[in-house]
Amino acid sequence: MEAHYTVHAAAEPQAIPRLLNYFAQQALIPSRLAAREDGFGLVMLSIVQPGIEQHNARIIAEKMRASVLVESVALDFVSSAVPELIPVPG
Repeated sequence: MEAHYTVHAAAEPQAIPRLLNYFAQQALIPSRLAAREDGFGLVMLSIVQPGIEQHNARIIAEKMRASVLVESVALDFVSSAVPELIPVPG
C-alpha cells in the first residue's frame, strides 16, 4: 500500500522540512517528493510513502492539516503491487 499526499502550503522556506518531519518522526522516508510554487504564495507538494498502514498515513495527514502553513491535504491510497516476474525459458 502506498499513501499519496497532495499538500497545498504557504510558500515559506520552513514548510517542506516541517512536512517531511512528520514522516521522520515515524522513521519513514518518502519514495517520491515533488514541489512546485504556484506564484501566488502557495507551494503544491506531492509526497508518496510506500509501506505505510492506512491508520498511520491518516495520522500524518491530520498533523499536516493542523499546521498553520498548510492550506489543504488530500490523501489517497494506491496498491503498490509489484508485478510477478515470469521466468524466461531457456
